[in-house]
Amino acid sequence: MHSTNTRTVTTLGSNSNLGQNVAPPVTDNPPNSIALETGEDFSGNMGFLFEGDNLSYSVDTSDPSVAPVSVSGKTLSIVPPKSGSATLTI
Repeated sequence: MHSTNTRTVTTLGSNSNLGQNVAPPVTDNPPNSIALETGEDFSGNMGFLFEGDNLSYSVDTSDPSVAPVSVSGKTLSIVPPKSGSATLTI
């Protein structure tokens, strides 16, 4: 007597992203620049920028001494301690 186990296998086309870490679609662009006074708090929600569920966010700064950044969930925070300029990459 044989036991039978049936499984359904679905094959995906060659354009499938299954198992790949791909960037989510951009839904809106961040502003090209933000002018802040020294010591002025800035907080912004990055959730509107990308489409997708369960996304994690990170931000890099070109000069952490001018624009130190922190990210908590979807919120970006900046409190510039001194004058200067920096480029942020989301």
